[in-house]
Amino acid sequence: MLYLGVADAESGLNGAPHTLDFAADERAVGHGVRAMSALLTHRLTAAAGSGPR
Repeated sequence: MLYLGVADAESGLNGAPHTLDFAADERAVGHGVRAMSALLTHRLTAAAGSGPR
C-alpha cells in the first residue's frame, strides 16, 4: 500500500480519507499514476530478467 498525498491547505482541500469534509486535489492523481506505473514497470522488468523461479 502506498499513500498519495492529495491535500492542498491553500485551497482548503482536506485530503484525509474517511472524514466528512474529504476533498482531494485531483492534480495529484496524475502523479500517482506515473509513480505506480514506474514502480510496476521496474518490478516487472526486474522479474523478467531474474529467470525462472
